[in-house]
Amino acid sequence: MDAQSVTARLKNSGLFRTQGLIGGKWIDAYDGKTIKLLVIYTMN
Repeated sequence: MDAQSVTARLKNSGLFRTQGLIGGKWIDAYDGKTIKLLVIYTMN
């Protein structure tokens, strides 16, 4: 399986969230802003 297929499957799986887990509850930022994260990994 190539990296693009894995990425597409992860994006559709619900694993990525735009909220933070605080006190056991998923909470939006008070100002509604989000940041983009870059995760670098290799699949060998």
